[in-house]
Amino acid sequence: RGLGFTGGTIDKLESIPGFNTSIDIKKFIEQVKNIQVAIVGQMGNLVPADKKIYALRDVTGTVESIPLIASSIMSKKLASGATSIVIDVKVGNGALMKTESDAKKLARLLVEIGKHHNKKVVCFITDMDEPLGYAIGNSLEVIESINTLKGNGPKDLTNLVTKLATYMVSLGKNITIEQAEKEVTENLSNNKAYEKFVELVKSQNGDIDNIKVSNNVISIKSKEEGYIEKIDALRLGENARIIGAGRLSKEETIDFEVGLVLNKKIGDYVKVGEELLKVYINNKTLKEEEFTKRKIELDKREADLIRRENELKKRGNNSHEEELKNVDIKKIFDEKVYTLQVIKKIKIPLIGLGTSRILNIPNVVYNSIKDGLRLIDTAFKYGNEDQVGLGIKKAIDDGLCKREELFIIG
Repeated sequence: RGLGFTGGTIDKLESIPGFNTSIDIKKFIEQVKNIQVAIVGQMGNLVPADKKIYALRDVTGTVESIPLIASSIMSKKLASGATSIVIDVKVGNGALMKTESDAKKLARLLVEIGKHHNKKVVCFITDMDEPLGYAIGNSLEVIESINTLKGNGPKDLTNLVTKLATYMVSLGKNITIEQAEKEVTENLSNNKAYEKFVELVKSQNGDIDNIKVSNNVISIKSKEEGYIEKIDALRLGENARIIGAGRLSKEETIDFEVGLVLNKKIGDYVKVGEELLKVYINNKTLKEEEFTKRKIELDKREADLIRRENELKKRGNNSHEEELKNVDIKKIFDEKVYTLQVIKKIKIPLIGLGTSRILNIPNVVYNSIKDGLRLIDTAFKYGNEDQVGLGIKKAIDDGLCKREELFIIG
């Protein structure tokens, strides 16, 4: 079940009309034997203490307690007889674990509990500073998951679930990671993954063809032009809860039909008036006029996500862009002394743009290329290759240069 701003798998599955997450233990065992999969909520005799503790965490201020999180996760896995366990530990603004150190602490605790019970446990620590995929809600996320199983999901979501599934298959079948990855990707591409999900839904009385979302949609548009530098995942989760997609206490009900769908992610270029996200609301959970106040708040927050081009100008000579404007770039790169002769007589400029500490990377890269720069330095550890690539792509698309004219150092 969802708690606070986080979503719950059982809540999401119950957004599928008729899907029964409360099947008895006899049917549960029978279903696993027949189709090898079942997803249910906690039964009365399955870790009953955890069920009570979990329901009270919101009112006792212990939602983020690492020992309680670890015990809640592992108690169900151990009680159900799992021998191999793969866990995705989220870290970042939109996760319960806000820092990498806390995420590592939780992951180590989960692994240690598993070792104590002779279980194989693998933990991935993955980023939640921006939402995974584009959908936030219940029905909306189920629809996005179905699209992913059909091979049409968001790239970040597809990559993550492929990685998690690969390790689960590797552990479960005792095969290499390479063999497991091949099986996973094949079953995504040949539609077998989706067919298995359909089988699961039908076995638990769900109607996969009639998942409903609200028809009442509000569009949030950008008032600025630029690149998305940051997305407040926590704020989006809180707003999703406010419109009915989540709960703060165990007594609250969830509106499966409401939620948010992003149109842009970090690094994307946005024009004035272009849509940032859609908000699906229901009058029964929140009247549109009431949401208008929230919409104004969202507009202000979204403005903070766009890095304005004049921001670097305000920084004076501390920015690379300002420093480059004080130099005749074209003259420098035309002079032979600033090139290096290498194999096949390829001339590499000796002066380039370093990208490790600059802000608004796509715009700086684009403007540097526009001014004549052809050597750009990046690295995996900078974590900015995608943003560097956006600036390069825009420069090539605008006809400022050809790809073969650029030297990219990694």
